[in-house]
Amino acid sequence: MKKLYLGFFCLLSFGCFGQQVFNGNGKTGYGGVIGTGSLSINDNGTSLTFILTKGTASLNDAMVIFVDTKSGGFASTSGFTDEADGLRKAISGLQTPDRATLNFPSGFLPDYAIAMDQGFAGIWELVNGGSHTYINSANLTPTGNPNSATYTFTVSKADIGLTGDIVFKFLATYGSETGYRSNEFIGDAGPTNNPDNTAYTATSFLSYVSALPVSITYFNAQSNGSNVILKWGVAQESNISKYSILHSTDGTNFSEAGTVASQGNTAAEREYSFTDNNPGRGSNYYKLSVINRDGSVNMSKTINVKMVSPLKFKTFINASHELVVDVQDIAKNNFDIKIYNMSGQQVYSNQLIHSGTDQVYKFPLGNKLLPGIYTLQIYSSVDKFAQMIMIK
Repeated sequence: MKKLYLGFFCLLSFGCFGQQVFNGNGKTGYGGVIGTGSLSINDNGTSLTFILTKGTASLNDAMVIFVDTKSGGFASTSGFTDEADGLRKAISGLQTPDRATLNFPSGFLPDYAIAMDQGFAGIWELVNGGSHTYINSANLTPTGNPNSATYTFTVSKADIGLTGDIVFKFLATYGSETGYRSNEFIGDAGPTNNPDNTAYTATSFLSYVSALPVSITYFNAQSNGSNVILKWGVAQESNISKYSILHSTDGTNFSEAGTVASQGNTAAEREYSFTDNNPGRGSNYYKLSVINRDGSVNMSKTINVKMVSPLKFKTFINASHELVVDVQDIAKNNFDIKIYNMSGQQVYSNQLIHSGTDQVYKFPLGNKLLPGIYTLQIYSSVDKFAQMIMIK
């Protein structure tokens, strides 16, 4: 039996969320850096933060995020001629005479590009037949490390042509800084093989919308014996497919504990719950992954629930007149041992110094205790175990 010892909670209206996660297409043409990675985007109303979670292989090439924020834009990279440096070559898909033309999908006409490699990230306004207009640095961190697990960069909404709500379309591609393109995309299925220095026509793109389709009014946890019950309230629920409950025992590596289907669109507040029947000992971390019907994902902050085992010892008096204490599944700690007679007088005292591993401890009682029934107490500063024992 386990019990809840401590829980942290999130009681935030709409503020529990703010990050959308977009996964790569699973392709590994240039090692899987973005194909098996993901791109997280969140905003604070005036600036956007991008986090590339790198997939397999080292970041030895360049990721380019083409961004469509306003009317106009370009249907293809075929007219781009800027090859002044590596990132500009990656944007243009060009190093003369090699050209990796990218034809954009219907409904997507990018105006800007955010390009990054392991050393720098920046924003450019796209230009046909000339130099792309450099806008600003995106403040990449870290730099100079091709094997970082994540890379973070930030742009202001004004730098990508946004003046009102933060709403835009985008498509991310990965290629060399010498005019070659891989089959790794975020937002498109990509071809089976690397286009390299040939043309490819994308068929899809992604959208980022700052206003989330659901307002999470609270997210908390409570104990139910050996289980954990998670509850969350939502308002303004719209176009949600399901809620995925993610669980971790280290706060870093999460796996899905289960899912709860959305009950459908509503402006009214409603409550959802999920019971985790298999929490681990010690700290348990949970977060909600809200799966939208368009395939995008919103991720909650993390809450922590600490599960501890109540003190439970197996004790008996053996033939050698020893108190035997069998300690199983109890964390390292020091415990006081007290024995009281039926009149409430203490007749024995000792200390159990538990190493944290399961083992059996023996304490000689000698001939001081007469036959009879006694009360045994084993306790620490935070918990206590009590049991009646018989001495024959």
